[in-house]
Amino acid sequence: MFEQGFPVEMRDTVSRILPLLPCRTVNGMRSIVTEHCEDYSLEGELIRIPDRVYLMEPNRLPALLGTEEQAVIFCIYSRSCDGFVRERSVRFLLDLAWLPVWAIPYLVKVCDEYVVEILQTVYEGLMGREDGRILQFCAENPVQLQRSYARMTSYWNEFYRGAYPNFRDYVGRKLFLHFFGMSRCGRVRFQRS
Repeated sequence: MFEQGFPVEMRDTVSRILPLLPCRTVNGMRSIVTEHCEDYSLEGELIRIPDRVYLMEPNRLPALLGTEEQAVIFCIYSRSCDGFVRERSVRFLLDLAWLPVWAIPYLVKVCDEYVVEILQTVYEGLMGREDGRILQFCAENPVQLQRSYARMTSYWNEFYRGAYPNFRDYVGRKLFLHFFGMSRCGRVRFQRS
């Protein structure tokens, strides 16, 4: 199931690292992932990212893992049911000198959620990065991006409207406008070329 969240050429790598992940789930959950997944197109290839992952976080990663293998693990854990785990995972991905294209969907997906601290982390991590691949990914997935924008807006309205009464000041909106190519009215500005 996790293999489907990455391009075909990465699936052997994903399969190799899966046995390194803990077999235990958070709070004794019966499943390690939610049934619902978000489908994205990544450079023309379908990938499926689970809404939530219930695997316990590993205490530490094996020292012999390369950056690519670690990035795969942190992509998976960016879907964790624990917001602190998601934030640590996102920080790792953003600290990479070169963000793998297959990590972009995970960063975009985490931005339609309700933890404002994670949104701030992504916003700050993308500042100063000129990465047209993010815009290309978003333009390739306009329906999903508009749904994500609506979800982010809904969470602002429910949880953060008091702290940010003007939606223009909310970090989630800034993320979608500045880095994901959304217009002020919630439409994807760029079309896939």
